[in-house]
Amino acid sequence: MLKGVAPEVALGRDTKLLKEILDKTAEHISKDLTNMPEVEAELRFTLGNTYYQLRELEKAEAMHREALRLRRAVFGGNNELVAASLRELGRVLGDLGRVPETESVLREAVNVIQQLPGDHQEDFAHSLYLLGDVIRHEGKLAEARDMLRQAVDIIRARCPTGNKWMPGLLSCLADVLERRDNLTEAEALQREALDMSRRFNPNDSDQAFRLGLFLKGLGRLTEAEPLLREGYEQRKKNLGNDHPFVASAVDALSWVLIRQGKMTESELLLCEDIATRRRTKPDAKLANSLDRLSLVLRMQGKLTDAGSVRREALKIWMDAAENGKADAMNDAAWYIATSEGSTSEQAQRAVDLAEKAVAATKRKDPNMLDTLAAAYARLGQFAKAVALQEEALRQMAEPKDQNGFVSRLKLYQANKPYGDSADVACANEFAAWASWLLSEKRFAEAESLGRKSLVIREKELPEHWSTFNIRSMVGEILFRQNKYTEAEPFIVSGYEGLKQRYDRIPEASKHHLKEALQRLVLLYEATNRSTQATDHKLKLPELEKNEIDQRIAATPPR
Repeated sequence: MLKGVAPEVALGRDTKLLKEILDKTAEHISKDLTNMPEVEAELRFTLGNTYYQLRELEKAEAMHREALRLRRAVFGGNNELVAASLRELGRVLGDLGRVPETESVLREAVNVIQQLPGDHQEDFAHSLYLLGDVIRHEGKLAEARDMLRQAVDIIRARCPTGNKWMPGLLSCLADVLERRDNLTEAEALQREALDMSRRFNPNDSDQAFRLGLFLKGLGRLTEAEPLLREGYEQRKKNLGNDHPFVASAVDALSWVLIRQGKMTESELLLCEDIATRRRTKPDAKLANSLDRLSLVLRMQGKLTDAGSVRREALKIWMDAAENGKADAMNDAAWYIATSEGSTSEQAQRAVDLAEKAVAATKRKDPNMLDTLAAAYARLGQFAKAVALQEEALRQMAEPKDQNGFVSRLKLYQANKPYGDSADVACANEFAAWASWLLSEKRFAEAESLGRKSLVIREKELPEHWSTFNIRSMVGEILFRQNKYTEAEPFIVSGYEGLKQRYDRIPEASKHHLKEALQRLVLLYEATNRSTQATDHKLKLPELEKNEIDQRIAATPPR
């Protein structure tokens, strides 16, 4: 009965009775099975997995810890049941967000399995998969890639058609490859994962959702939307509206709808999600949806409603942090620290929350340190912000992941807090929307939104490099409509502005200068100014060389 809980949960059935049975069983285990440690450990292991399926993570952790203690007492350290307990405990700790502890437990599981006699290759691959999944979140991408490839090779050799957890493994490896710019193989793996998932786990929504996220990251929004919608609908059906996986689906789908200009659809989706979440205790998931809704309302010109919704989101973030969990405290602190409208009292509250989150993770999580730095910057204590940001950077394993951290460090060094005003956030969405419309060759719509974005940014951030990047993009939109005279000042000033601010552009964004130069060359060629076109073409190889040099510098040696 207990092992049958996964399909029950997947079908979205009421699990209240099952939870009561589990809790009563747990109460009696230690009393009734005192002289049968092997049986007690086995039952606790099963209870731990069942609690995990029900997302009762604290109870799952307690069960797996006790099962592990009993198995070590009975079998010693090197035993396949001990390895299984370590693996399942690691899975629970990972979902609780305790990353360093998770890594330690899973590394022990891998080491135990490696020392066992006999054939344990599938269990070894499964443990490698879970460990690789954890360390990719820590930014250790090269090590994660090698582990995950090894796990894939083992399963392909043993199970040519795959198994029930192979889709997750393929998707995890695809994520690592995507982050290391191996996009072709990453997409192939994501599609293979989706096909395999539909064979082994027809009720599972994860792989459609993950492929949708991958395509979203590539800007292929038209392809991403139906997959994300499938993931959202399936998760609602399988897990119920209150599940955190449904919240992440709402977040991704609403983002894609916004970027395609489908404001009415996005607003309806968010309002439906918010109405559902209001029926339970307010939490961070509700605050996320409210914050996204405030942006959608602002983009539609509903400023009064947008302000009211954003204030409600801020209050919920602060209240949600009271539960004392590091992730909740960190999220609340980040939201407050990066909101321009935060008061000094709220900024101090962000510092307090972030300090607790950093202490809870023993100063080993760079993202927590990043939040604390942002909180001190919002409070105006920039020296502390700089020191914390530098500490966070020292913990980043992959140079590619440092870009955002470096750009924030430069802001703090210039005595500026991090975070966009509501207007700038709106302008950023207009710009992203315009960029997508440009790629779709919907030039008239792209022009309107590009101009809207530029008006806001030239008012709020007139000297920022990204404002000149948007000027250059607006110039291209005009150029594509054969409005050469109108396009020229935008293209010229966009290129010159980016060139003058090249040192301030994050490494990952420096390619925008090359794009701006290419637009200028196209303009000169289209207007029969061959000498100027040739002169500027000569500058392209140097920019391309710089771009290659930066990629080489950002890639760790093998």
